[in-house]
Amino acid sequence: MSFTYDQIPLKSIDFSNDWNLHPWELHQIPETLKESFSQTGVIQPPIVMQTTRNRFSIVHGFKRLLFLKECDHNLTPVCLNIAQNSSHVFILDLLLTDQPNATQLTLAEKAQFLKVANQYLDTDTIIEKFLPRLKLKQRKSTYHNALEILEQDKEIIHAIHAGELREKMVAELLKLRYPSDRLALVLLFKQLALGDGKQRKIFILLRDLAFRQESTIEEYLNEKEIQQILNHKNMNIPQKTQHLGVLLGNRHTPSSTQAEEEFNELIKSLHLPAHCSISHSKSFERDQVTLSITFKNMSECKEKWAILKRTLDTKSHQE
Repeated sequence: MSFTYDQIPLKSIDFSNDWNLHPWELHQIPETLKESFSQTGVIQPPIVMQTTRNRFSIVHGFKRLLFLKECDHNLTPVCLNIAQNSSHVFILDLLLTDQPNATQLTLAEKAQFLKVANQYLDTDTIIEKFLPRLKLKQRKSTYHNALEILEQDKEIIHAIHAGELREKMVAELLKLRYPSDRLALVLLFKQLALGDGKQRKIFILLRDLAFRQESTIEEYLNEKEIQQILNHKNMNIPQKTQHLGVLLGNRHTPSSTQAEEEFNELIKSLHLPAHCSISHSKSFERDQVTLSITFKNMSECKEKWAILKRTLDTKSHQE
């Protein structure tokens, strides 16, 4: 058997992060986890591996052992002890198996798993054996992009780990030339608590505008008008988001903004009834407009449509 269940003194366990999947929060035990441990104890045995005769390293369960150590450093908890001569594939496989749900690991944790695996296995083996288990595309580019995540600023890694950045947004950020631009955007997303859709919209606007101005995104965000919005004392976060979006949108497509204003003024001059509205084509790509009428029910629709049809038919004949 490649492992046994043994009582191992905490004093013999090295609290290293060699196999840990979230080293950026290594010594932090969430309050909810502390409460769970306090109420039920540590039910699931931590996984350790013997390194020398009387020393062991942690493979999985760092927080479980840390909690026990904080309670009493003289404890001898039951651990799943991996044989010293076990294959690295076996250990990595066991590490994923011990996760409550390996597919639910955060993108940052998946990247960390690949980094750990990279110390022991060749790239092709990792891609073949572990990318499918992590629900990642079985490509070398996926593998290398994941490893690149761990080279980013800690703020970015924390945002990815917390689920504040989706995979597509992470991919777009990694395409940016300057690390300072990635960080500036992530800090902006956090400041405004932007969801995935608004992140993409703001990202595209800032990327394009900074490129036109031949500046970095970080420099562009430091412009006076933008900073006035972001630091406005009387605006709440949704208002700041709206004002920033309008400002960037106007700068990005000024002609569309002017056309929109002229269109709205024209609509006002028509004095439409409350149940009628007129809309234009997307980005004014065509001259056609659409008149929408809201009826109370189908009976009213049939009644009014008879009148409208006669009017439209008469107009058509005249033309």
